[in-house]
Amino acid sequence: MRQTNETKNVQVLVLSLIDSFLEDYFEQVSLPVQKFIRQMLFGIIKSRSVIVQRIAVSLCEKISLKKCCDRLYRHLLKCSVLHELLMDAQIKAVSTIINFDTGIIIDLSDVNKPGATKMQGLDYVWDGSKSTKDLGYFTLQASVCHYTNPRDIKLLYSDIFSLKMESTSENTKILDLIHAVIVNTNNNGIFIMDRGMDRGIILKDLIENDVSFIIRGDDRHLEYEGKSMPYRDIANMMQLDHKVKSKKKTFAVGVVPVKFIMPNDEASKNQRKQKADLFLVVALEPGHGYVYYLCRFRNKYSPQEMVSLVVRYYGLRWSIEEVHRQVKDDLNWEKIQLLNYWSLKNMNALLWTAASFIYNKISKDIVYLIKIYSHRLIYRNATKEKGKLMAYRLTSLISDLLSNIDPRRILKKRKGKPSPRCKEGDQICLYF
Repeated sequence: MRQTNETKNVQVLVLSLIDSFLEDYFEQVSLPVQKFIRQMLFGIIKSRSVIVQRIAVSLCEKISLKKCCDRLYRHLLKCSVLHELLMDAQIKAVSTIINFDTGIIIDLSDVNKPGATKMQGLDYVWDGSKSTKDLGYFTLQASVCHYTNPRDIKLLYSDIFSLKMESTSENTKILDLIHAVIVNTNNNGIFIMDRGMDRGIILKDLIENDVSFIIRGDDRHLEYEGKSMPYRDIANMMQLDHKVKSKKKTFAVGVVPVKFIMPNDEASKNQRKQKADLFLVVALEPGHGYVYYLCRFRNKYSPQEMVSLVVRYYGLRWSIEEVHRQVKDDLNWEKIQLLNYWSLKNMNALLWTAASFIYNKISKDIVYLIKIYSHRLIYRNATKEKGKLMAYRLTSLISDLLSNIDPRRILKKRKGKPSPRCKEGDQICLYF
């Protein structure tokens, strides 16, 4: 990349953005750990890798490569709770933009490590590409989005975990994340979850905490008109008298009130089970089968508003899938390899901190960057490119910009105002 005056201005801007971005993450960590986090963010984006040796090479330190790697390994192992501090700070930072109608998309996934045998805490996870179980780790992610601007995605949380290493369960992990978001947002937002998460323990907790949610149904009995019946039987009795268009598809949709029979815990197992009022939204695309959504809202909506909200919001689930694909392709998430389990968790948190810098911080200056690097960010024209995910191109651009910066500058606190850029009120039809 040519070192023009504009490029130098953008590099100064990127460095100032790194400073302001990391302020939220430095409240509870020491100065040596702050230096380590800065270097890792710089190295992960510059090298576009989570391999420690490649990150060390990108730092261009005067010491030997072995000593640099040893130092990075030592920090990854020493800071045993670094992943918790980073993700707690990220939740607090992103929670400020979560309103009552913001979608909080939660996704359970996995990282496959079929060739790994000595990494700690390996579990058998489902490999979708092979339709078999293989060695790997479970992952839990959350992102934030609003259906009116589906390309404006903010990363909220990521964790990689082993059930046997942490003596935990998927339900506990999901509920811990939900509770952290509830506390930091004052119970704002609408949680959106996929099939398999309509489990009794999760539904009961969401209802007791007065949470708004949309969960795609799988195989559950609900009470409808005084009788307990599965989703399909309820759908066959419903009138799908609403039309909703989402992602260029038209759905026939209906909604009915149902009751969910909450399970009792061990302390109240002999007591009468409580019932909670929910809504079942059923959507049908011509030529396809029923899709079921179990939902609850703190705000009141008319039937038409509710079905439109549910179908449009669940359509946002593709956003986190696209984020996963981009992080795997551009930052090589699945190539993560550390023998120590807690080092692995810390590296995952650092990776998602680096990715959050792209999604949550750099994306705010996309208009300014397009003006300077239109040849890198716009391949055709603004109208045709509307709706394209810019993260792929933006990650490549920022990586190239950091490649021309002396890594030692990343450790220096810069003073003064950043380079001029677009005003916050500027609009453009390209969505990040």
